[in-house]
Amino acid sequence: MRTEARRHPHSETGGLLLGYVTGDDVVICSIIGPGPKARSTKTTFVPDSDWQTAELASAYEASSRQWTYLGDWHTHPSGTGRLSLRDARTLRRIARTPGARAPRAISAILVPATDHSEERLAVWRAGARRRTPERLPVATYMAD
Repeated sequence: MRTEARRHPHSETGGLLLGYVTGDDVVICSIIGPGPKARSTKTTFVPDSDWQTAELASAYEASSRQWTYLGDWHTHPSGTGRLSLRDARTLRRIARTPGARAPRAISAILVPATDHSEERLAVWRAGARRRTPERLPVATYMAD
């Protein structure tokens, strides 16, 4: 995430989160980036979905079908770790979409470091029946 954020310091970027859920814990094992045909602006991000789908299938097989799609991640280069209304709607839509297979979908928002602030990571979860996403505590934040 940090690498992608550095490549796009003034626009949003993002991708997919892969891992597994054990009890109430979400374990993110890998991320998939935006893809070569992704588009972004200062406040929006549209991934290269075809590329991401192929990468997800490859990672799923490589992990012996242990790592699954958990949700999405993106940056807020000049904002906060809070979900925008669009972010919250997207997260709830993922949780409600049977084909996503992520009934407790998560969204991670990386706010890159600036000259005036430290880097922040906020992780949110929405359930298919939950109206408002909840912010999850981040226990470990691994390096690049």
